[in-house]
Amino acid sequence: MRRIYRILVAGAMVLLSMTGKAQDRALISSSSIDDYLSWKSLWLGSRNPAATGEFRAVSDSAHLSEAVAYGDYESGSFRSPYDPESLLKGRMEARSIMNAGKAVLRGSFGYGYENGQKSRWRGLNNPSETPFMLADSIPGSISNEKYSMMAAVSVPLEGKWSFGIETGYDVSLMAKHVDLRNKNTRMDFRLAPGLRWTSGPVSIGAALDYSRYTEKIEYMQVDQSTEKYLFEFSGAWAGRSIGFSSAETSRMMTGQRIGGELEVALSFGNGWSLYNEFYYGYRGNSQGETGYNGLRHGDSRSAVLNDNLYLVFGQQSRLGLHVSDSPMFGYRFIQRQELDPASGIRRYVTYGSPVPCYVRKDMDFGVSYELRPVSGKWEYYAAVNVGKLEEKAYE
Repeated sequence: MRRIYRILVAGAMVLLSMTGKAQDRALISSSSIDDYLSWKSLWLGSRNPAATGEFRAVSDSAHLSEAVAYGDYESGSFRSPYDPESLLKGRMEARSIMNAGKAVLRGSFGYGYENGQKSRWRGLNNPSETPFMLADSIPGSISNEKYSMMAAVSVPLEGKWSFGIETGYDVSLMAKHVDLRNKNTRMDFRLAPGLRWTSGPVSIGAALDYSRYTEKIEYMQVDQSTEKYLFEFSGAWAGRSIGFSSAETSRMMTGQRIGGELEVALSFGNGWSLYNEFYYGYRGNSQGETGYNGLRHGDSRSAVLNDNLYLVFGQQSRLGLHVSDSPMFGYRFIQRQELDPASGIRRYVTYGSPVPCYVRKDMDFGVSYELRPVSGKWEYYAAVNVGKLEEKAYE
């Protein structure tokens, strides 16, 4: 059993408006901005930054701001093998959305810190995004600092159109403090433009989402009195152990994501509406040695398909259908080290096409129902989810 304890350290939301309704204030007092806005309109929870302008239509407030800090403690045996036996983490975040002339601005900044005990097999910030990973089996303490920032703007165009753009930047600094010690530095930049068209009861939106990320992985050994071993995985826990023979080993993972989302909403009147968002994305990343020796450890390619359909009953309840499919494929390379006559340096040369070595199929289907009475004292949520996960590795 994995026990999770969450403590809300401090939270506050400020409503700056001369015309705000009492009902809105009651909802705001018990919800975060993102949660509150997504209940006012599902458009405000989408990936489309042009929909940020919906804030002007659904909110009686000109400016909402929030600052929150919270902490979690987790422990127990029922956990992912990448998670530590116990984990203490905290986060502080500030969010805001406001009208600025004809535009609507939205932004956030956050800082988080995690400290885990008896951590093993954690060679990447997100081990599930690629089958290729260096890891070690010796338990030790691990820390992770995370910084995140986001800014978005939506402006009306001529006629029934609106345009929006969002940018974000995340940094993660993870380190293990027992040999073998890995230090991971990850940076992720995002850019997302979007358009939205509205005419009477019909609204249609489309957005693109591009992200580029890098993660540098450095392993080192402080105590040289005993030999340590690294495990080189290539998916589904298939791999080999290698002796750690140098003072430092480093890799670089580089990748990018690109995707698009299409949203359609239809209002039937009397608080009834239908909303659907369909997203398809592609991600590819590659791992290689840092430096100039040309050694490539593996590439992965994955796709993400999500579709969420909601039937909304006013501001109080909604019924949702959710479908997702996210296959992943891993490839290794046939390489040989050869002498470069021009530089006199031995480099790895790749022969032939990449060789498939890993396949993962991950599909989910779910149904959910949410109810929020006008009083705002209680919230009800029920969901049924069915998933299927298959992994296969080839040596």
